[in-house]
Amino acid sequence: MHQSGFSNSIRLGDRELFVETAYLPDQSKIVSQISENGHVLDDYQFELDEGATDEQIKSILEEKHGVVSTDWELLSYVHRKVKESNHTQSLNKMGLVLLKRNLLTEAIDCFQEAISHDSDCVESYINLGNAHVQAELFEQGIEIYNKAIEVVPNYPDLHYSLGMAFLKKNDFVNSIDAFDRALEINPSYDSAHFTLGKVYLASMVDAPNSSEMIPSPLRQRKVLDHLQKAVDINSYFDQPNLREAMKEIQNGSFEAALNLLNEIEYSDNYEIENHFDEEFYLRFMFGGKGKDEELLSEYIDKLKQKLEKSPNYPDVHNRLGVAYLIECRNTFLKAIAQFRAALKINPSYKNAKKNLKLAENEGKGFIILLRALLK
Repeated sequence: MHQSGFSNSIRLGDRELFVETAYLPDQSKIVSQISENGHVLDDYQFELDEGATDEQIKSILEEKHGVVSTDWELLSYVHRKVKESNHTQSLNKMGLVLLKRNLLTEAIDCFQEAISHDSDCVESYINLGNAHVQAELFEQGIEIYNKAIEVVPNYPDLHYSLGMAFLKKNDFVNSIDAFDRALEINPSYDSAHFTLGKVYLASMVDAPNSSEMIPSPLRQRKVLDHLQKAVDINSYFDQPNLREAMKEIQNGSFEAALNLLNEIEYSDNYEIENHFDEEFYLRFMFGGKGKDEELLSEYIDKLKQKLEKSPNYPDVHNRLGVAYLIECRNTFLKAIAQFRAALKINPSYKNAKKNLKLAENEGKGFIILLRALLK
């Protein structure tokens, strides 16, 4: 990185992370990197307006460094508080945030703790397995998924995750078995149809003559069938790359088709969460920053944008409902502040006294409701 900039260190658990922010004049942007022992864990890039003066650049550089440093300091603080809480859902969400930031050891630790507090939490098993797979510890991930399947055999997402782990090992036979099982449980599992089509297609590229699999012409039909089902179930998949891929498959250009499908998965995969909801939840419950109106407004806007693209996701509607309740709470607190301000000016103001008492009494129930919903 360019030498001009700011730097500081942050403690997260037993680790010391280094935050460095620098101006790259040849690219006209500011870059912040979080690293450990020279290994970059995460980075942030900020574009600069053309014609920015040296003084403006210095000011923006300092501001962006402060923003990134504060964000990671808050992460460290919330991580410590969540670990102290022994709360299963919070540990699970904390693990997801850490996983997103490539803090795999801490993420695995949070998921393991979540499971120790609630051995029936299937989501924690899936996340723990995903963390091991992300760390390329495929056998451990597969073992975790299989252990969870013994406890909850009819949970399609577990079989989906197991299939993904086998796929990363290029174990097409076991991957297909896992996705088939997911679809037996839930025949309308759109992403399972899409990914299973990809598995069959990948096997035709990498193992066309495998004696363990059905002949390539039959696999070709399977690919087209599963891709079409994904489109029929969810219009998200009805996009140019998939339609072009199906033409390439019919023409026998399997590798070209696989490249097209890979672009769909990695350019705009609707299954991939950016975890803004987990971060918002944790900051609201443990960091306090989640109560800020600006952050709340941004959270609500992101949920609305998500619903515009995928209006049939009930979990997103549920999150938006909770966010609106938090918004109501903030407005409610503003109202109480105004009643108190009225009494400060005129302590004998009867209507203000009555309204404040009623609001404070009702407010206790509202806060209990909100906390219950979040937990």
